[in-house]
Amino acid sequence: MKTKLFILLLVSGWIASPGAQACTTFLMKDAKNNLYYGRNFDFPVGEGLIQINERNMVKQAMVLPSDKPFSWVSLYGSITFNQVGREFPYGGMNEAGLVVEQMWLDGTRYPEEDERFALNELQWVQYQLDRAATLQQVIDSDTLLRISDRPFAYLHFLVTDAQGNSAVIEFLDGTMVVHRGEELPVAVLTNSTYETSLRYRADLKNGEVRHYEEMEHNSSGRFSKAADRLDKYEGQADPVAYAFATLDSVAQGEHTRWSIVYDVNNRVISYKTGANPLIQTIAMDDFNFSCGDRHLSRSIVATASGVEGFLPLTPEINMHSFTIMKEKLAFLKDLPEEEMKTIAS
Repeated sequence: MKTKLFILLLVSGWIASPGAQACTTFLMKDAKNNLYYGRNFDFPVGEGLIQINERNMVKQAMVLPSDKPFSWVSLYGSITFNQVGREFPYGGMNEAGLVVEQMWLDGTRYPEEDERFALNELQWVQYQLDRAATLQQVIDSDTLLRISDRPFAYLHFLVTDAQGNSAVIEFLDGTMVVHRGEELPVAVLTNSTYETSLRYRADLKNGEVRHYEEMEHNSSGRFSKAADRLDKYEGQADPVAYAFATLDSVAQGEHTRWSIVYDVNNRVISYKTGANPLIQTIAMDDFNFSCGDRHLSRSIVATASGVEGFLPLTPEINMHSFTIMKEKLAFLKDLPEEEMKTIAS
């Protein structure tokens, strides 16, 4: 377990580096008040797996010594997008219509060790998809558990539920900070704190001159561009097409590896990749999330829609995914094959 945790630390640490991600997420509604969630994933490697996670599965938190571990049982099935192994998703949607996605945020500071249970930040995403149906349940979980303060990655999150309740969740100075309701005037999130991006956008509108670092211009510039497009959307145009066009407008060239649009109310996921620009669709109604041993998965770059191409996740499939990452990420070049097999299993 220590070997597996160490490798995840390496990979997730790369995810957290400023040069690795410039992701963008947003929420929009059509004329009928249906909710759509858009997400760009920007990273050096585009390969990954779409994973089907069953309900009634026993899960175990993977944490370092001295953190207080715990286990739970999944209440909801989910579809997630993974790169560093099962149970460590970058984001996804569950049967109840809860969507959780993460983005890098350098200013993140997770809570210090206390009496709460601990888990790492990617497992935090899976835990919420396993256990929560509403935004409030995600927020309330902070009384029970915390993200470990020995992080793999510094992240913040944009969360929505099927009732249209949405929030930005950040961890600043060791405390969960939630922006929702009137404190969420525009449902967009990039790689700056939400308050910083709001200020940047206000400065642009008011013509004020303020010094920002280059990274801030990129991050909050994407925030402002996406927010402007959402302001212009009147709900009549095809919402999925408009969401993809918005993602295209803030894409980072070849670094944008995945673009995902969640049709929350209908539980449908559409996506395209840099390697395969054909938009493909998955409906949650097509899958049986009953507890079993199948653990279905499919390559995100495969050309397939619906249930086509989903196969039981095996150590060999996991190993293939990690081998691709090892070939493309310089810091993994010297990782022994035996250690790769350990995490793949």
